[in-house]
Amino acid sequence: MKQISVFEPQQIGGKWVDPLCLPVGGDIICSSIAAALNLVWFSLNIAAERKDADEVGRLALMCKAMLTVEQSGISIGSDEDLKEALDRVSDVENSQADDYTNTDDDDEDAG
Repeated sequence: MKQISVFEPQQIGGKWVDPLCLPVGGDIICSSIAAALNLVWFSLNIAAERKDADEVGRLALMCKAMLTVEQSGISIGSDEDLKEALDRVSDVENSQADDYTNTDDDDEDAG
């Protein structure tokens, strides 16, 4: 099993994927929640790369739930930040649709 740093970009399927969130402080709970969310986020991207639509749907739902429930301990403090993070999750989720085309080159250039 490969060890990853949950707060650093990860190369998945030849693309660099930035973490979805960062802890807002050094508190162990904040760091743990942000780390757990990033693990689910990276898993979502791995499932999308493998074209596992069922797993993508399940993991996307987990990410969205965690984002909307837990904002205080992660770097999703404003409504705009939350919308941006949810949009990132939806983009990966929608990548499983047959007619999806990625027009956002920022994700590929990150890292």
